[in-house]
Amino acid sequence: MKCFTKSATVFALLLALLLLNTVSFGALAKWDVSADYSTETNPAPPVNGGIWSYGQTPYGNDTGDGPIPDASQFLLYDENAQVINQPGQAWQDQAAGTVDTLGAVSFNDTGSFNTNFGIDWEPLEVDLVPDQTSQVVSTARLQVPADGIYSVHAEFADNQSCCAGREGDAWVFTDNAFQPSPLFYNPKLAASDPYLTHGEGTEREFGGSFLDPPEAPGVCGPDHCYDGLVELNAGDSIYFASGRGPTGGDHVVLRATVEQISGETVGAPTEFTWKNDESNNWDITSNWNPGVKPGNPLNNPGNVEDQVAIFGDAITQPQVVYTNDDKTLNAIRFDNANSYAIAGNGTITLAAGSDGTIAPTLGATQGSHQFQLNVALNADTTAEITSGATVAFNNRLSLNDNNLTVAGGGQLAINNNANTGSGSISVTSGVLLGSGRIGGNLSNDNIVAPGNSTGILSVDGDYTQSASGTLQIELASNGDVAGTDHDRLDVTLSANLNGTLDLQLDGGYTPTIGDSFTGLVTAGTISGKFATTNNAVISGRQGIAVTYTETGVNAQIALRGNTDVASGDIDVDTGDLTTSIINFTSAGGSGKTWAEGDMDGDGDVDTGDLTTSIINFTSALAASSPQSVPEPSSGILISIGLLGLLAGARQRKTSFLSR
Repeated sequence: MKCFTKSATVFALLLALLLLNTVSFGALAKWDVSADYSTETNPAPPVNGGIWSYGQTPYGNDTGDGPIPDASQFLLYDENAQVINQPGQAWQDQAAGTVDTLGAVSFNDTGSFNTNFGIDWEPLEVDLVPDQTSQVVSTARLQVPADGIYSVHAEFADNQSCCAGREGDAWVFTDNAFQPSPLFYNPKLAASDPYLTHGEGTEREFGGSFLDPPEAPGVCGPDHCYDGLVELNAGDSIYFASGRGPTGGDHVVLRATVEQISGETVGAPTEFTWKNDESNNWDITSNWNPGVKPGNPLNNPGNVEDQVAIFGDAITQPQVVYTNDDKTLNAIRFDNANSYAIAGNGTITLAAGSDGTIAPTLGATQGSHQFQLNVALNADTTAEITSGATVAFNNRLSLNDNNLTVAGGGQLAINNNANTGSGSISVTSGVLLGSGRIGGNLSNDNIVAPGNSTGILSVDGDYTQSASGTLQIELASNGDVAGTDHDRLDVTLSANLNGTLDLQLDGGYTPTIGDSFTGLVTAGTISGKFATTNNAVISGRQGIAVTYTETGVNAQIALRGNTDVASGDIDVDTGDLTTSIINFTSAGGSGKTWAEGDMDGDGDVDTGDLTTSIINFTSALAASSPQSVPEPSSGILISIGLLGLLAGARQRKTSFLSR
């Protein structure tokens, strides 16, 4: 057995070879321990060039979890005998004298269900008889005829209902496979296991389940089943075995197949595509093409970090793919306008490739998809989400000191408040939204939009928005409840502001002067200001006044021109006009705020802002009626004169420059 290797070049070569031979990842050859069983000779006659044999494998070194079989000392059973008190046939050790003294591999060749001594036999079922001396494991071995990639499926179940309390063991291993571990080992196959079934007509059809009730059609639990890809050379063997545990062992039924899916040992396939239009279990191999479930270390020992799970065009309506087992993958890709939901009690870990050079990725080209189970990062990861597509984390996302980059122009949502693990999220060309918590820093070079309508997005670290970044905030009603009436970005440490604040009014909201929105941004400290504010103008008279404190950014529906709205003032008086004139920058200035006279959110105080202030001039005497517009006073006449002078000066400067 050789370890898998992976590279794009190698995988491309494998595909090319398969295409040249007009073969896909279907079986080139297949072997079945029951269908191929021989009652005449041991080894059995060759099937598709592969040879089954039946024997015993002695225990060898103890790895810490008990002794393990030593494949180098496999011995053939040399006697064909009838099973005691059973009509079936068994291969056993002739010197032992009786079946099960040193174990046996037996077979129900009668064509009918049989039970005796609590041993429940379906027709044509292989039974591994335990060694009463606990020296060896009873073993069915397949020797493969050619180099290649082999898909291995094995199911084990206690087959003797007579004897509660006994615990057997089950193994799948290859030649020299115990560095560092066998492919599969379960030391506690027990008659008392509530998931095991006995009796005629049980769910023990091959490809079915030993579970009662079954988890799902065609799947057995991880303690009873192995599915995996193994790279073998011609003459290598794969072993299926069972022995006695510390309390004795029962008979164990074995169902096993081996399929050769590649004729070249150039590496295992790394891409696995969901192929059924239904909600179903990730761990059913028949749901995937090729027929191996991705992400399980038992599938491809040491190389799950090279595997990619693809959820593509198979579904025609929203579907759920669920798993209760942990998965490790290099990438997950979504490509369907219908929604995939990945659910269950397991955790998906995105990891760098086995050579450490291929960064993990999360991709979506269309549709809206979600993770309802835990996701963890083991390396810096890129979420490449195409514009129009959305991926949502609706359960815990653990950054684990890594960075998640949001790219591609699409949307990524963080919706769970249990988000853990220090690290960071960087928004480069996509949109980050949601009502969850980021357990680290957030940097915004494109768009951050708290909520999924209105909501609160929390950042445990720092928030940094660059000149190219935009913070989208929705104002929905005048109740001033963050998360309901308006969005909030809640930052534990420092919020470093720049770029654009994009204010969006909900279609059902009618703004009224005096409506306030406290804490559009809250932080331990606020540094910097937004350079521009989109949609600051509601009408010629009304606008959204954005104001700043040391720990927050607030907003209020106000009369345009009222620069001191933060103090509770509601009119436009001589003091407001004076503030605007002092901060006059002409068109093209930047960094000015509402409190400095920027009434349209473009970052400057120009003639348009001064004109707006003059038009909305109410004087302090009319403060109680900001909707009325009195006759100009001496103060406003002076301001109009100054406005004319400022405009004239700008014109003269422009004329001079144009000469």
